[in-house]
Amino acid sequence: MSYKEHYSHLGRKVIFIMTDTQRTDMLGCYGNPGMHTPAIDSLAAKGVRFDRAYTCQP
Repeated sequence: MSYKEHYSHLGRKVIFIMTDTQRTDMLGCYGNPGMHTPAIDSLAAKGVRFDRAYTCQP
């Protein structure tokens, strides 16, 4: 049985959006009143927003 056949009854869909060089202090959904990012703010309000995510930088 494939993954699709086994889990298709759940009806869950995931969209992963990653923006390049987008710091949290440059987004309205993280509290910056001077940044106008309505699409990302709407996604953050309706979905999952991570307050602690880490990455390594060169």
